[in-house]
Amino acid sequence: MDDSTLSRFRGICTAVCAALPTGSEWQWDDRFEVGLASFDASSREAMLAALRERFPLAIEAQTLKAAPKDIQKIIKDVFDLKAGQLVFAAEQESDAMLLAAWWPWGDGQTTSLRIGVYPRGGKPFDAETAHTSLAALLPLS
Repeated sequence: MDDSTLSRFRGICTAVCAALPTGSEWQWDDRFEVGLASFDASSREAMLAALRERFPLAIEAQTLKAAPKDIQKIIKDVFDLKAGQLVFAAEQESDAMLLAAWWPWGDGQTTSLRIGVYPRGGKPFDAETAHTSLAALLPLS
């Protein structure tokens, strides 16, 4: 990832982190190789607003087929998008993409947000590269 892309992604992540409620922390999610934060329903609207402001593309299960092909592939391979879930994409003219997955829990109270960096085309990053790339963008605990 070049310095210009890293700078743009850092700006997006800084704004999203600023909207994250006090007490929520970013953790490394081994399952999806992304950063993970969870928050309660009282923060949902502020978080959605921050995501919509910074990520130009929001994809739902019913709009997945209209998304760019490389983003469709990642969503299908990694996230298995279901009704009520969203994936936000910061499409860049570079070799990497920044995606944010919005996953409301079944309890109606909690939502998880996962943010990851993905290569554009080609094979996915290995776990170490994914973690290192994300650690430059999010305060992972």
